[in-house]
Amino acid sequence: MTKEKLAKLVLKTGGREFGVNEWGSCQYTTAINMFDTLEATFDKFNKRDTPAVAREKTLKKLMIKVTDDGVEDTEMAWKKFKKELTKAMRGVDDKEWVAKFKKELKEATPSVDAMFEIARHQSWDLWSAAPFIAGLMFRNLQVEQLPEAPGVGPAWNLIVQGENFSTGLHCWLLWSYGLVKDQKSFAEFDT
Repeated sequence: MTKEKLAKLVLKTGGREFGVNEWGSCQYTTAINMFDTLEATFDKFNKRDTPAVAREKTLKKLMIKVTDDGVEDTEMAWKKFKKELTKAMRGVDDKEWVAKFKKELKEATPSVDAMFEIARHQSWDLWSAAPFIAGLMFRNLQVEQLPEAPGVGPAWNLIVQGENFSTGLHCWLLWSYGLVKDQKSFAEFDT
């Protein structure tokens, strides 16, 4: 599907004009519109098909190719998440911040929602968090290059908003498999 066709479909189905939305920043408008487009398409197929078949038909209808080798066990993904984030903290000089982060990791209940919460608290943006966490939860996840999402604003905004179709897709995959329990997990990320 061309960028133009996908952008028109996403805007029409998602319906949000550029602005603050349920996920927070206006920068994520086309991401949540993409999520809603996938969800609306899935809901149509899910009325008569199993979730797995409905998911496959949804992606096919929108001409999005996604492959993986199955869903990872949450405990295993959590261990990888902790390992990667702990490794990244090694070079941080702010000992108080690192201690707070380690405490949050230790006290969290292992879940995909908790991964998003911790990433948000660590000032990640959703453009980084969604594909990273999806990559932990789906073994060998491969997403064929999606067209860039249209953006609004200065040049840097246009560049980062270009990832919104991919970001919305990664969020939706986690949601559609029931790995994310609350869509608020995608909200209030930095930009």
